[in-house]
Amino acid sequence: MTLPAGWAAVKDAVAGPEAALLGDRLEQHGIPVYLRYLRDLPGLEAGVVVAVPDEWLERARTLLGEDGVSEGELDSLAMERPVESAFTIRRAAAADAAEIARLFDLYRQFYEQPADAARAHAFIGARFDRKDSVIFIAARGGELVGFTQLYPALCSVAAAPFFVLYDLFVAPEARRTGAARALMQAAAHYAKGTGAVRLELATAKNNHAAQALYQSLGWVRDDVFDHYSLSLED
Repeated sequence: MTLPAGWAAVKDAVAGPEAALLGDRLEQHGIPVYLRYLRDLPGLEAGVVVAVPDEWLERARTLLGEDGVSEGELDSLAMERPVESAFTIRRAAAADAAEIARLFDLYRQFYEQPADAARAHAFIGARFDRKDSVIFIAARGGELVGFTQLYPALCSVAAAPFFVLYDLFVAPEARRTGAARALMQAAAHYAKGTGAVRLELATAKNNHAAQALYQSLGWVRDDVFDHYSLSLED
């Protein structure tokens, strides 16, 4: 296993949910965290390495020694989240388009696109006008803090419909509240109810925190097929 220069592991090959909770605990104490997703480990189907900057290593090990997490403690630790992080998940309506567009613009910036509020508003507005996507939103205190967007598709091999979970974004101030998990669960529940046979998504190879979340929800990385794309832009 190779970690970025200046980072050291404090926990090796823990389960995805445990890694996320350990990361929460460290970040609550101001310690930066790096999650490295692993597969095909000897005696273990998959796991996550929790790493911190070298200068924080001793402090992190002390904290995890004091607050170490066992499998039986996961649920109780999850309940320690502050009450003010409570949110609601619902399917978006056209009246939500402006607020979704605000988050959509931030989402595109996360993927290194220039800020473009007008383009974001036009794109999200078109989705509602054409009814060609399904969007779920997370709201807290009347404010939208996250969304996920699904696009319907067809699988010729299965001769059945499926959905592509193309977008998932939670505002920085609302992360590590369980919003992303709840959005993905709502998407899966909706898709199953329509008769879809599966959900698909793609994420950056270095987005280890997201990969840990997907793994904890039962998503499986495709190790059989390579996926290609062809740009049609001039």
